[in-house]
Amino acid sequence: MAATSELVKYASNEAAIQQVSRPLLFSSTIVAQMKGEAEAFAVEAKAKAEAEQMARKADAWKQYEDAAVVDMVLDMLPKVIPAVFTVFTVKYCLSN
Repeated sequence: MAATSELVKYASNEAAIQQVSRPLLFSSTIVAQMKGEAEAFAVEAKAKAEAEQMARKADAWKQYEDAAVVDMVLDMLPKVIPAVFTVFTVKYCLSN
């Protein structure tokens, strides 16, 4: 009988340990899930910030490109105007 009572006592202790461990296991699962969600949020936030940075950089390059074209046109204008003026002058003189 002593062995049977010891066995019953051991089995009830194991059941008690499992009942106590179950919330710990459940809470560690929740912690792992929350950690995963936090990491996903951080990755998403970083990706959004990088995308915004790339969009701003592209906009800056576009503005730079536009300014470079205007600069080249203004730089070439003094060279082009005399040539255009000469062509129109010659054409006007020849037609009269």
